[in-house]
Amino acid sequence: MQYFKRLLKKIFKYIQPVGRFIGRFLSPLSLLLVYFFIVIPTGIFLKVLNKDPLNIKISKKKNTYWISRKEEPNFEEQF
Repeated sequence: MQYFKRLLKKIFKYIQPVGRFIGRFLSPLSLLLVYFFIVIPTGIFLKVLNKDPLNIKISKKKNTYWISRKEEPNFEEQF
């Protein structure tokens, strides 16, 4: 049993830097690809269609940005 423990420690000693090296570059690269191929095209698509899903456009015509609700909330059935 001790033999396997020593063998695995030696293997781990050499594999760990390789894993850290791959992780250091693969994680930012995958996030960069998601940003360029999903986030940016979605933003361009929404601008072309003139959509504002978050309602963040400022309008001079509005007196308030308060959203009125039609029904009263039921606090006893929250979950």
